[in-house]
Amino acid sequence: MLENKSIVEELWHGNILPQQEGDKHGEEIKELHALADRNRDVLKAHLNAEGLDRLERYDENLSEFLSLREEDVFVNAFCLGMRLATEYLSEK
Repeated sequence: MLENKSIVEELWHGNILPQQEGDKHGEEIKELHALADRNRDVLKAHLNAEGLDRLERYDENLSEFLSLREEDVFVNAFCLGMRLATEYLSEK
């Protein structure tokens, strides 16, 4: 049980990053990120000052949204994992 506590503590302190563990879509994500960056650069080149300001605000909103969404997914997945472990252990 002490080993599990150590893993939870490491997770809490940010020493284990679930988003970097077992990234099965790593290469695909890298390619999509590069494509999104190129498309954003093309779009940015066509915008005036007002459009650039709006794009910057959009980027900030999207970043905040994605951060909150990632947190929700992490918490829900962690809780589901704990429920699965609890159910498994209670059957023993």
